[in-house]
Amino acid sequence: MTKARDLADLGNGVSTADIVDANVTTAKITDANVTTAKIADANVTQGKLADQSVNEAKMQVSNAPTNGYFLSAQSGNTGGMTWAEAGGDPTGSSSVSTINAVTTTFTGIPAAVRTLRIIFDFVRSAASGVTVKLGDSGGIESSGYIGLGYTANSFSTSSATSSWIMPLISPNDTNGAYGFMDITRVATGSNRWIESGLVLINKQNDAIARFSGGSKTLSGELTQIEIRGGGGSNVTGNVSIMWGY
Repeated sequence: MTKARDLADLGNGVSTADIVDANVTTAKITDANVTTAKIADANVTQGKLADQSVNEAKMQVSNAPTNGYFLSAQSGNTGGMTWAEAGGDPTGSSSVSTINAVTTTFTGIPAAVRTLRIIFDFVRSAASGVTVKLGDSGGIESSGYIGLGYTANSFSTSSATSSWIMPLISPNDTNGAYGFMDITRVATGSNRWIESGLVLINKQNDAIARFSGGSKTLSGELTQIEIRGGGGSNVTGNVSIMWGY
């Protein structure tokens, strides 16, 4: 016969003391009965995960995957991880742009690049030369640059400037200039960039080598580059950009 006290206890539900150790089996738990609210924070440990149970879709990565890319640590991005191309030589590039404008801005530079190469193919301007400026998410920056240049055939050095990277092409170089400018981040997480360049200029069929160097610290991460003609003059020619990590 059931005791009166036992009948009263049933009205209050089944307490943990009434459950014999190991007596709640999986057969007694209906499907979908263990909800996330029933799992204490940090209680799903590594040992509770089956091998190969965490797939790409379950990871919080800041961008969509691309075949051949590698997962890289990026503390400033969503989830702290980003799909990126492997390091080494330049691993990406913009399309070649045929430009004919006073100002041309190249955007879409990927996050975390370490090196950039701007390639000039028959680039020229009729007035005040061609300059290069760098920018971040706040726009192109027009101050804080240091730039010096050297012309091989005249042994002359330009003065430093505070508003652009050293102009590679002078106004009288209208026969076209060919070459490149390399821009390198000094360290991971830094927004300071070092510039060096070499341009060969076809000046009335007389090739002239022109070298340059400089630096610029941006307010944020590099995202864009501007090619500008001085004095309101259009810059014409072909320009492309390569980058690496």
